[in-house]
Amino acid sequence: MKIAVWTNGSAPSHTVNILFLQEAQYMTIFRRRAMATTAVAAATAPATPRPAAATGGGPPVATDSSVGPPAARDAAHAAAFEQLRRELDADLPRVAATPTAYLDDACLWRHLRACNYAVAPAAVRLRATLAWRATERVDALMVAVAAAATAAAPAADTATTPVSGVAAGQPTPTADDRLPVLYAVSATGKQFVRGVCAAGRPVLYMRPSLGVAGLKDSAGNIWQLVYNLERAAATMRVGVEKLTLLIDFRGYTRRVSPTWAIQRQTLAILQDHHPERLGLAVMWAAPALFHVAFRLLRPFIDPVTAAKIVFLSPGVPADVARMGELFGTQLLAEYGGDDPWVYTNDAYFGVDGGGGVLPFHLQ
Repeated sequence: MKIAVWTNGSAPSHTVNILFLQEAQYMTIFRRRAMATTAVAAATAPATPRPAAATGGGPPVATDSSVGPPAARDAAHAAAFEQLRRELDADLPRVAATPTAYLDDACLWRHLRACNYAVAPAAVRLRATLAWRATERVDALMVAVAAAATAAAPAADTATTPVSGVAAGQPTPTADDRLPVLYAVSATGKQFVRGVCAAGRPVLYMRPSLGVAGLKDSAGNIWQLVYNLERAAATMRVGVEKLTLLIDFRGYTRRVSPTWAIQRQTLAILQDHHPERLGLAVMWAAPALFHVAFRLLRPFIDPVTAAKIVFLSPGVPADVARMGELFGTQLLAEYGGDDPWVYTNDAYFGVDGGGGVLPFHLQ
């Protein structure tokens, strides 16, 4: 038996999936799924080494390839990729700057790997993902945030006009009624994308203790997750397909933990629509229960997956030094890095903060 964490879309039969869910409520959730036992081979196959890190120092933690060309194991499945491409192009031809442009080669490869290179289930998943994106208006959300950021930024000064003013109802070219809620759940800085780690992957910060108790069951939590996943992907340089999570558990309590319904939606988004996206997950100041559970379960976890989960404590000098190795100079100052940036909605959603970014397929 092996255990998979949000890195692969498949796992062996009678698998227990440990998933660190949205915000750092990402509490351990156990879930049985029936999957093909051949997924073990895909999960443990050797991969190509990473090229030199883009920024900062220190060796990458995981052993799979998330920077550079596709994993070496893809080479043996070129025929499956071509078959998948032909099948999708037949009824979903890609048109630049439209939703179907999302189905680029990298996207197809990620879903193929998640399905152990089986074309039929990969095609089903990709169609389901495209339908989900349309139903949830993912592209519209990104366009609306970008338009609001642009509308809020005077030509001479992009930092003085509150983005939240636009979100509160001022007219924009693409007004979206989700923006006020998105800004409300984001105002405390509990989740945002900032900089890259030492391996060149964008960093998604999650600080669950900053969750708003009155909004724990709000759909805004889902929109926040979707927005930040899209924003992280939009900032990935060529050859980067994964992101790094930094989950800060300091001050966490169950009072701000999301409802089970929100957690289930989070699980579906990560597992079904964003497979093969996790490069590294750093658990900063995690409760002792997390350490105990991980030590007990690690013998059953695939080595590649286990290497992507790192527990570090701010009270341990060696761990603080390790943070510098993993994240380089772009780490926020409050975690020992050189970046003095402090979260505010205006700083994050404004044009200067990157709020005007669009998904790669709409650029």
